[in-house]
Parts: sequence; C-alpha cells; structure tokens
Amino acid sequence: MSAHTDKYRALYFRAGPAALRRIVAPLVERTLAALDAGDEHLNTIPLATWDGLALSGYSALGPCPCCGQKRPDPRFGPDWPGVALRETARKEPWRSAPAMSLAERVCLLKYTAALMASECGKP
Repeated sequence: MSAHTDKYRALYFRAGPAALRRIVAPLVERTLAALDAGDEHLNTIPLATWDGLALSGYSALGPCPCCGQKRPDPRFGPDWPGVALRETARKEPWRSAPAMSLAERVCLLKYTAALMASECGKP
C-alpha cells in the first residue's frame, strides 16, 4: 500500500465510514464505470463534482434567504469533515494544519467511492 492510500484509509476510518459513504453514494455507479474503463484516479468524473461534494456540508443548500449566511446540509452535519478529521489532521505525521484542505477532502471522497465500487464487484 502506498503512503497516499495509507493516509486516506486512516482518515476514512477516523472520519466515520457511514458519513463518508452517504456523501459519495450518488457517485458509486460512475465510479465503478470509471474504474472499469481503467481510470484508477477517477479523473473522468469532473473535479467540480468532487469539489461540490467535499464542500457540501455548507454549500449544498445555498445561503439562507433571510440573512444570507450559509446553511449546513443536514445530510452531512454542519461541520464536515468533522471534529474527528480535524483531530486526526493535528496528530498524524502528514498534517500539521488544523483542518483538511479541499484537495485532501476530494482524495478522501475518491478513496471512499473507489472502496464502495470495489464492494460492488470491481476487484
């Protein structure tokens, strides 16, 4: 296993697989098709799609019409990727920042989607 895979595997388990699986569930079929076509990095799924999911904790519902503040999406909670990930990011050797970057969130979601697709029949 590569260091990249090790990192996102650890984050996957610390973040809580159930929450991550809910986020990427709509992309499992597309992920499976991408992997079947040889796209191991899932780059045939537009980056904007991954970014949208990675930011979905606050962006999915748009701003409140009354006050203009961003509203949390109740599917993911108001604090995506969550306290567990922030704590992991502080403690693990690969991170010293208090939160995950957008790129790290995308990688974590891609890891989760690929894992789910593998469970659907992709070796």
